[in-house]
Amino acid sequence: MKAQMDDSARSQKRNIEEGWKRPTTSEYLEFLGFAQASLEELKGDIRDAKTDGFLKSKPGSSLADIGINLNIFKGPLKGQAKGEPTDIGHPYFKALRVIKGEDLIYEIFIELINKTDYLLRKLVESLERKLSWDQKYYKVEQARIREAIKKR
Repeated sequence: MKAQMDDSARSQKRNIEEGWKRPTTSEYLEFLGFAQASLEELKGDIRDAKTDGFLKSKPGSSLADIGINLNIFKGPLKGQAKGEPTDIGHPYFKALRVIKGEDLIYEIFIELINKTDYLLRKLVESLERKLSWDQKYYKVEQARIREAIKKR
């Protein structure tokens, strides 16, 4: 089960990375779909781990309980976090040596998965709007070119 969960988590990340390097938005969207599927697979594995007694549950627990606040935005504006979450001092940074095994409970994993899923859905929506706009712009541009050719 651990190997399966590791594979689906890594697959999710790798699909995002691979899709990012694809030459078209539609290809990127396809790989984001693969990433979402891998994330859903991981969510199912987490539920199974809880059901099978391998993962503890503490209802009402959250990442904030172990000092991680995902509500802090990264960006150039004043008051926003700068740098990477792996940088010491970044609000998302949590050294692995201070996270205890008992901190890794069902609710923590589900919160991380749900946040990731939400962000992926927002990215997909944004890229679908971009793709739609690009297609409309392309058609308008093609019509303009045809008109210009006719006038010659």
